[in-house]
Amino acid sequence: MTVRRQLDGHFDFPALELADAVRAILSRNPSYHSMAEDGPGKVFTSLIRPHRWLPGTWITISLEPYDAGTKVLFKTTSQWFVFWDVLNTCNQHIWRALRELRQEVRQK
Repeated sequence: MTVRRQLDGHFDFPALELADAVRAILSRNPSYHSMAEDGPGKVFTSLIRPHRWLPGTWITISLEPYDAGTKVLFKTTSQWFVFWDVLNTCNQHIWRALRELRQEVRQK
């Protein structure tokens, strides 16, 4: 059974700027592996492996125009053999990605 979590956030920035920020955080952090981009700056997928001996968790970051800004949807999907998330790591991955994205946007 797979563990799935999701969270969305709203940013007062255009989707193109946020796409650049997402690319930056996924390429800079060594915990993110196998980054893929589906559609130009719309959906990003990466495997999170904080440690070599831990199973990876997939994270998907989707960008959608919303009012004057952009809605960002974060989804995590654990490996098929993870039956529960006792340590709440799926949510921690989402919160860390959201925090990193906010920091990246503030720097621009």
